[in-house]
Amino acid sequence: MTGMDVVIALRRSGVKPSAVFIDLVKEAPRDPYALGPTGIVNINIARTDSLAEIDFRPLVGLRVHVIDHVDDRARHRKVAAMVAAVNPVHLTMPVWEGDTLAVHQRWAGEPARTETYRT
Repeated sequence: MTGMDVVIALRRSGVKPSAVFIDLVKEAPRDPYALGPTGIVNINIARTDSLAEIDFRPLVGLRVHVIDHVDDRARHRKVAAMVAAVNPVHLTMPVWEGDTLAVHQRWAGEPARTETYRT
């Protein structure tokens, strides 16, 4: 996994990334570019990374997008659920359903608000 160390370093210095993109990928890139010029952090989770070993707590209160690039719906749902458990301010999870894109969203609050729309 690459990128979470950038989120941790930013949070420790008192900076909140403008967004965090969690990409489920086949393998981690050799030269990861974790922090973009706009303050967006990219986290790559390879198929070989153990989800049980990832601490998603640094994502509390952030805008997080969980994107599946390997067509593993179960792992996609699992990562999104693990991120939701730490209460990001906004979680987005796009899922292709045939020719339709379903975008599942969750906003922090008591109770959390969820919404799904299809395009």
